[in-house]
Amino acid sequence: SKAKVRHPFVFCPKCKLSWPGWKDDPNAAVNEAPLRVPGIAVYEDFLTPTEEESLVDKMDRGNWVMSQSGRLKQDYGPKANFKKKKVKFDGFRGLPGYFASLEAKMLDTPGVSDFKAVELCTLDYEPRRGSCIDPHYDDWWLWGPRLVTFNLLSETVLTLSRPEEHWKLTSEELIV
Repeated sequence: SKAKVRHPFVFCPKCKLSWPGWKDDPNAAVNEAPLRVPGIAVYEDFLTPTEEESLVDKMDRGNWVMSQSGRLKQDYGPKANFKKKKVKFDGFRGLPGYFASLEAKMLDTPGVSDFKAVELCTLDYEPRRGSCIDPHYDDWWLWGPRLVTFNLLSETVLTLSRPEEHWKLTSEELIV
């Protein structure tokens, strides 16, 4: 069998292209062509430092639950059974009050102004706990083709990859 070869790229929010190499890598292949990955939008400094601090304070007032891979988690939304593609609304009381400020700001932002949140998952990843999120595919049947993420308090690396067996996916599951 062939060995897996990984080709890292770094997304540039200014030119909206992905460039070969790792962030701040002096040995990056500067002569290689960039990659255009459709559908990615990055809004740097979407929140002011004051808004971010206030949001984190409100999140920390909620109950955190230890989850897989050492992360802390707060879930707001219906319970989904991904294997059976079923949703239970038992106990769902809506999104937390602090989400209203994010939603209002999104309404004024092209590209996400029409986004309707159906759940909110607040995650706390702490390197000292070895926390991470396992590789996975986000299911479109429940959330649709867009995923909105707010990364607070530190830089974030989001790794995207093509599915190994992409030929098994339907056209609805692939981003073209």
